[in-house]
Amino acid sequence: MGVERAPVRLPPPGPGQGALATPLAPLLLWARPHDFRHAKASLLLNRGADVSEVQDILGHASPETTKKVYAHYTVSGLREAFDQYSQTVDELAAEVAEAG
Repeated sequence: MGVERAPVRLPPPGPGQGALATPLAPLLLWARPHDFRHAKASLLLNRGADVSEVQDILGHASPETTKKVYAHYTVSGLREAFDQYSQTVDELAAEVAEAG
């Protein structure tokens, strides 16, 4: 029970352009406007935009909507965030020693 997608009619290629003038041409035949919105929002989040920034761009009332629907993080992006915000063993040991 999927959503039926009507093909999008592309303008004829310009001079010197082949029938498939872009590698995205097959995607353009079946993509809906929402697919492009979804891809752009996910790309922004994966490139480091804050959820609240993307929320404002998309016009969502809640950041939860943005996070649930559009936050498809890449494994490399998650690893980078983990490394960026994690303490080293030495930093953690110093913090424990200070607290004790």
